[in-house]
Amino acid sequence: MNIIYHKMDAQGNDFIILDRIGLQASHPSSEMDYKDLAIKACNRKQGIGADGLVLLEDYSEAVDDPLPSGHKPDARMKIYNSDGSLAEMCGSALRCVTSLLYKKTGLTELSILTDSGLKTCEVLFEEDREVIRVMIGRAGFIQEGLIVTLEGMDNSSGSSSVIPDPDRESSSSGVSFQGALVDVGNKHFVVYQEDISHDPHLKFGSALEYHPQFEEPVNVQFARKISHFEIELKIWERGCGATLACGTGASAAVFYGVRHFGLEHKVRVNMPGGSVTVTFDPATDVCHLSGSVTHQKTDSYVYE
Repeated sequence: MNIIYHKMDAQGNDFIILDRIGLQASHPSSEMDYKDLAIKACNRKQGIGADGLVLLEDYSEAVDDPLPSGHKPDARMKIYNSDGSLAEMCGSALRCVTSLLYKKTGLTELSILTDSGLKTCEVLFEEDREVIRVMIGRAGFIQEGLIVTLEGMDNSSGSSSVIPDPDRESSSSGVSFQGALVDVGNKHFVVYQEDISHDPHLKFGSALEYHPQFEEPVNVQFARKISHFEIELKIWERGCGATLACGTGASAAVFYGVRHFGLEHKVRVNMPGGSVTVTFDPATDVCHLSGSVTHQKTDSYVYE
């Protein structure tokens, strides 16, 4: 089957987007195995290459859960990670589809339904540059002061913690991380350290993602506070591995930093692929994410 797709990225966090808006249920793509497609198309050696596959579809009252009376979303977004697993939410993908919808409709204010709820999205223009601002949603702690130990691994980096108790304590049996499990529509284990230049996400991300202490695999974020208004972030995403950016991860790290490390409510988050701004409202615990996106190309892919 020949599939038309859009390749987009937000600070290097890249996606294959299938625009299914307006397609009938009888369209051949409706019967497609999207899990299999995600695994094949996202493969960077044999496919297109991406962190995830995103479906942009019409909202259907017959399929989706009921929403508040009188409100109909402009679209529905569904996300598959590169390993074929479903993602509840993705801030980078949400910004990409917002930009795509804006170019289709001309609307600068949109509402998009995700598996973690309805999200409001805006297209702004700053010095002739398109900036996408989206509501990530309400942030909350699942568990604070959480210590996770990786048996049989050593702490060779020698990094120290920004909190009184070491967030990584070496022992003969392994290495321990102290952080928080944060829910922003999906789950992130966030650890703050004074130095993350040694790329701890590459060494420990996979083991932490699948650690038995978590009920299900989690995203992993290593953060460093630069100032009250700025942090650095290294990312390991559930179902993807190391990525260049993560919108929900940036939001989770800022929320944790506001509550425990003296961050202000508007923070610049520097990630390997670029920077975004996270705004946190302490009255509602809601995070908003702002940043640019790039439309790399529109092309076709033969799915077999």
